[in-house]
Amino acid sequence: MKPFYWVLIIFSTAFILRIPAFFNPIVDGDEAWYAVSANVINHGGLIYKDAVDLKPPLLFYIYALQFSVFGNDMRLLHFNTTFWILITLKLKLLLGKKSLYGGVLRRFTIFRKHCLPQDLSLAILSSA
Repeated sequence: MKPFYWVLIIFSTAFILRIPAFFNPIVDGDEAWYAVSANVINHGGLIYKDAVDLKPPLLFYIYALQFSVFGNDMRLLHFNTTFWILITLKLKLLLGKKSLYGGVLRRFTIFRKHCLPQDLSLAILSSA
């Protein structure tokens, strides 16, 4: 199978597996807290004072920027996240062409890491 088809299959599968996130406003509890922290930032609050979490601040500011530009729609945030995941996936596929291990294993590893939503990935790994 040509490399283009592998990339197309991986991209399509990544997008299809993330479709449920486009219809659910909150996928997991962490992202709900990121959204709360972003709203605190957008309303003039200070991170680590008015909203406390142990994560580095960049993620909260990315959410805050998304919300200030596009509104507080988590589904749109999920769509934008999927877009950036596909961009990252493409870059990793390009960089991984000179990988030390085989093509199929490399593709599966990249797929599992970037394409499956976190909760689904954990469910698959725990059932194996």
